[in-house]
Amino acid sequence: MFSENGRKVKIAVVGLGGRGRGWVETFLKMKDADVIGICDIREDRIQETLKIYQELGVICDVMTTTDYNELYQNPEIEAVVNATSWQVHHRVTIAALEAGKHVGLEVGGANSVQECWDMVRAAERSGKFCMPMANVCYGREEMTLINMTRKGMFGQVVHCEGGYGHDRRPQIGWGDELGHYRQLNFTKRNGELYPMHAIGYISKILGINRGNRMLSLISVSSKAAGQHEWYLEHRPDTPFANQQINQGDIVNTVIRLANGETVMLTHDCTLPRPYSRSGRVQGTKGLWMEDKGQYYLEGAKAFEGEERACWHDFEEAMSEYEPKMWKEFRASGKSGTHGGMDYLVGRAFVDTLQKNAIPPVDVYDAALWTAITCLSEDSVSTGGFVAVPDFTNGRWMDRGEDVCTTAFSLDREV
Repeated sequence: MFSENGRKVKIAVVGLGGRGRGWVETFLKMKDADVIGICDIREDRIQETLKIYQELGVICDVMTTTDYNELYQNPEIEAVVNATSWQVHHRVTIAALEAGKHVGLEVGGANSVQECWDMVRAAERSGKFCMPMANVCYGREEMTLINMTRKGMFGQVVHCEGGYGHDRRPQIGWGDELGHYRQLNFTKRNGELYPMHAIGYISKILGINRGNRMLSLISVSSKAAGQHEWYLEHRPDTPFANQQINQGDIVNTVIRLANGETVMLTHDCTLPRPYSRSGRVQGTKGLWMEDKGQYYLEGAKAFEGEERACWHDFEEAMSEYEPKMWKEFRASGKSGTHGGMDYLVGRAFVDTLQKNAIPPVDVYDAALWTAITCLSEDSVSTGGFVAVPDFTNGRWMDRGEDVCTTAFSLDREV
């Protein structure tokens, strides 16, 4: 996976904000990937991205455009990484699939269930894959947890939690000047806006879409106070200081699964706090909690001869149960942003293209994970449970081997 000696793949990146430029740099640093097309509605971002080629000493013909449909007409481009704003995520993806391009879909929620269905149908018709670029699925902690749960270390998993706890008030508050989409979403929407960081690896732990499925969810939102107070303090002389903010400071979403487990997601971006993904995995033999950085297995001893429950440093577990991929990654000398997660998910994307393989996460995962946003909005507005669609149309029951069983290996051909 880390040799980078395979067939050189030709990729385009649409959306050149921070994440999009990050993907351009990540792929350009790989020996077997070329980014031959870039697109953004802002010309200044295109020019900023071209500087990355110069800084890395990469010389190649690069198609630049402000129209992604024009980019999709380039027959040399075999795959597109879509890092556009949440408002247009799905339409940009659908257009790429319909143009015969494979897609890597950056994180972000859907506007409607219909656009999720449209994305699924476009992938099925085209025969092209749509892989969520869910980097947290490739985190060392998260992959160790997946490994441990599949070895039965926590017994039967009963409940999982995750979230996005990240103080984003400045990014949201200056969104009009930064050209960042969060501002409009936080002003107009109210729900679980950023589910993919948590639900990705939880889906792997619980077999969601592969032997298990989501049945229904309910979301509860707090009042919206944090962002408004930020505007009053930092931009009091602008219209934003008096603008209504719809997005609640804390949104909790509880999901019920077919096999009896529950999942809780927490969205927390407009109050002061350190960063956390609020992870928790709890089963019949023990549990793990991210914020403690610790885990507990039934029967563990606090001190020699004592039987009382005892927390242990999760680093101990990672040293023992770290999956093969991470051992090889650390030994390879490779690096990458977000602690290496971006490189690993990028490699999985490139490997999938090279091997004409089934992606480790697919369009059914992309549809389900992103649909949580619009379903959550419906639940917040009605105050009750809403049904979660089955985007696999029943195939979740017998989709066969999870291609991620051996730490996201790509061992099955299409």
